[in-house]
Order: sequence, then structure tokens, then C-alpha cells
Amino acid sequence: KELVLKTEQEKKDIIHADQSKNQKIVIGSVASGLLLVILFSFFLYNRFKITQKQKKIIEEQKLTVDEAYTALHEKNKEVMDSITYALRIQRALLPREKYIDKHLNRLINKK
Repeated sequence: KELVLKTEQEKKDIIHADQSKNQKIVIGSVASGLLLVILFSFFLYNRFKITQKQKKIIEEQKLTVDEAYTALHEKNKEVMDSITYALRIQRALLPREKYIDKHLNRLINKK
């Protein structure tokens, strides 16, 4: 009777040890999986922050380029306006080419 009880107790101990071992494996796997999820989440969060910084820098650069383009456009318009104004003054003050040719020909023909 004792031998049967001992054998049953040993079987129960083996089953219990096996269950304990399986439980440790499951807990280890879950902990490892959770750790991987946490590491992956940290990596994604870090990439998100870097992307946000890059986006902010690009937006600032775009604003700078837009301001420079506007300033360049204004300067170009000022230069073109000055050239147009100078051309109008020149046309108003200087005689036309036909007038000059006509009088030069008349002077040359008089000689």
C-alpha cells in the first residue's frame, strides 16, 4: 500500500514539476514577447519624434524659401520697373533713329 502511495506521489510530483516547467516556459515566452513589444514601441516612438523634427525643419526651410522667392520677385519687379522708366526717359529725350539718319544724310549730301 505504501509503495502504491509513494508511486502515486512520485507521479504527482513529476506531473507537478512538468506543469511548473511548462508554466515557467509560458511565463518566459509572454515576458519575452512583452519585452519585444515594448522595445518595438520605443523604437516606433523614437522614429515618430525624429520624423516630427524633420517635418518641422522642412516646414521652416519652406517658409524661408518662400520668403526669399517673394523678396527676389519684388527686387526683380523693381529692376524691371527701373529699366522701363529709364527706357521711357531715353525715348523722350533722344531723337528717333529715322530723324538722326535723315539729318545725317542731308548733311552728307550738302557737302
